[in-house]
Amino acid sequence: MNNQPVYTREVKSMNRKSFITILITGTIALTGVVPVAPVFAGTADKTPKYTYQLKNDPQYDSLYTKDQKQQLIGVTYDQLGTVTRTDPDTGVKEASAAAIDKAISTVNNEVAKDDKPFVKDNTKQARKDYKANKKTFAPYVCTDDLTPVRSDNHTMTVRRDRYIDQNGAHGLETVTAYSFDGTTGKRLLLSDVMKYKSKDRLSGILAKEVLKKYGKIVLGTNEKGLKKKIKALVNSKYYTGSNDTKALTWYVDRGSITFYFNTDDIAPYAAGTFSIKLIAKKYPEIDTYYIKSPKNYIRKVNAYSDRVDGKKLTISGHPDEYDTYNSLKVKYGKKSVTFTPYVFSFEPVLVVTSTGKYLYINTHEDNDYQTIYVIDLGAKKLSAKAVDLGFYGTIPTDPDNMLLMTRGDILSTVTLSRTYSTGKSGIPAANNRYFLVNSSPTLTLKKNVSLDVLDSYTSETTHAKELAKGTKLTIFRTDNKNTADCLTDDGNLIRLTVDQNEYPQKINGKYTEDELLEGAMFAG
Repeated sequence: MNNQPVYTREVKSMNRKSFITILITGTIALTGVVPVAPVFAGTADKTPKYTYQLKNDPQYDSLYTKDQKQQLIGVTYDQLGTVTRTDPDTGVKEASAAAIDKAISTVNNEVAKDDKPFVKDNTKQARKDYKANKKTFAPYVCTDDLTPVRSDNHTMTVRRDRYIDQNGAHGLETVTAYSFDGTTGKRLLLSDVMKYKSKDRLSGILAKEVLKKYGKIVLGTNEKGLKKKIKALVNSKYYTGSNDTKALTWYVDRGSITFYFNTDDIAPYAAGTFSIKLIAKKYPEIDTYYIKSPKNYIRKVNAYSDRVDGKKLTISGHPDEYDTYNSLKVKYGKKSVTFTPYVFSFEPVLVVTSTGKYLYINTHEDNDYQTIYVIDLGAKKLSAKAVDLGFYGTIPTDPDNMLLMTRGDILSTVTLSRTYSTGKSGIPAANNRYFLVNSSPTLTLKKNVSLDVLDSYTSETTHAKELAKGTKLTIFRTDNKNTADCLTDDGNLIRLTVDQNEYPQKINGKYTEDELLEGAMFAG
């Protein structure tokens, strides 16, 4: 493993970056590459392992008035996927995890079924409401967020947060969840992960834990009354689906099972949403297999209020008139740090390893350029270090194998990716020597030329080969410094040495990019 550190800097201020980043999460097909089967440990293996990378592809739709001045309806919903990529160092392409793809399709299909028709189904009523109340009209809104809670070979869990507001007094937020066997992709029933003796016993356990956390005053009922309400949820047939407790929201967590009670489930709307964790050590009814998870993990952080090791964690900022954050403040317990990025939005995650706990804040800047700010929560004094990498639609779950991306300008403006582990002070350390070029323009040789051909993907030795004018090249990998390895249609891997310090870029110290290649595309 090559633990080459990425470039970092202490953050005091940061200028805006202006360029276009092209992100396509596909991979280049390689000639002669033998697919490797995904590694699934199966139920006989008691050691949880991560087995695949995840990505998110949000979908959008909207409707405006004829003059385009007023939005009537807007819908945004997530669609998850797995990433199969080619290892840039070896040229070996990962195989698809069919069982997990099937599980994700189950989630995606249900979300799309609920949300895709939202604009069409509400068009008539939204136009009627707008016509009647132009001054007070608020757009019909639907957002549906999918958050992978776990993604290992024991369990895959996805939490779904859906919010709908149809120009009413208030919106409605609901939490649902999906838990799957990480090896087979089968959706888990509660009876698969918790061997309760009866549904009455389950209702009693949940009522006791909810009252302990929230109290009678908040809930407005005693244990007997709450147990009755929860039992009705457990036995309800109102919701449809493959879960054996159709109206009860739960998911397999790390070392526990988390239960959610949505608004109006067990208390009035104004009381909000309730959640509890049943810890496996306290309740022997919980099956130990599915609640086991890798010790190192990454989870999404609630920026407004979260807890890490019992201490409150918040991330706050004050957007300007253009909805841009000029500063962000992270407060953890009694410690805090304020830094000054210039970002439009941010996504925080907690990275947990055997050496510490780190906050990664993935920020979105001009033209969707992304930067990660790393904060070591265990340090005596908090500081934010900027790393020129970003998530770009990927969902990191494994601290030892994070798929992160950046932008490169070698022969063209391209998006680059490679995997990283969590290094010293939380800074990502590269697992790959080379970056994979996610999407390359087709380059065409303008002349007959002798170029260096690599003996193999893993070899650094080359031999000369005469290539004809018109030969097509795609950039396969790069060190993002001065090396670009390009594939020809017949599978040869051509090594080019590129001087990026001048424009047009100089290739192999002999040719400029303009005189040797046609088709290079640089962002302005």
